[in-house]
Amino acid sequence: MMGIVLLSFTSQALSGFGSIIIAVTLGSNFYPIKTLLPILVPLDIIINGYLVARYRSSVDTSFLLKKTLPSMGVGFIAGVILFSLLESVILKGMFGVFVVIISARELFIILRRSETRDISSVSQAAYLALGGFIQGVFASGGPPVVYAVSRSIRDKTVFRSTLAAIWLVLNSVLIVAYAVAHRLTVETITYSAILLPVVVVGIVIGELLHRYINETHFRIVIFCILIVAGLSILVQIFR
Repeated sequence: MMGIVLLSFTSQALSGFGSIIIAVTLGSNFYPIKTLLPILVPLDIIINGYLVARYRSSVDTSFLLKKTLPSMGVGFIAGVILFSLLESVILKGMFGVFVVIISARELFIILRRSETRDISSVSQAAYLALGGFIQGVFASGGPPVVYAVSRSIRDKTVFRSTLAAIWLVLNSVLIVAYAVAHRLTVETITYSAILLPVVVVGIVIGELLHRYINETHFRIVIFCILIVAGLSILVQIFR
């Protein structure tokens, strides 16, 4: 599990996303999702808190407050409320297909060196709401959000910092929901503490990679990670 956490949180420090989706999609081959999330979400709050605190001047506050959080908030609340009513296998299957299609399309555009067009405000709001919904259910709404945000924010540092601020806000709410539902326990907190040094190593590696990878390579890395994560979900379902 430590290797999975290292990979996941290195991705988070590098790009501003990947910690939960990679850890859950790979880790769920060994542990139930309901066991993993209360352990991983506190660690995700720590790494995003670090990124926001250190790079707070790079956070696109206007985009965060006016566009992202309002749209994601609607979907997030729905995801939290409907969590116990959803058929998780079907939802995960749809999620995995969505991730692979969207990410492969964006990677194709980048490799062809085609111009990445902005999306409409309505489409952006829809993707963000979907991301919020998935965040409420699986704490891993990254792909739709990354897709929407990447069409509006090109600078890799602003992109990473703004994403970190999004996850910090939503996962802080999510951890309160876990506590109320008695899913956050002394045992889960202990496991989080054991994994914390691995997260610190991931931060160091991710920071170094973020500094030296250029923006084109950075975007390729983002969508390759998403494709791998999406395929991992599908393999897990149909194995």
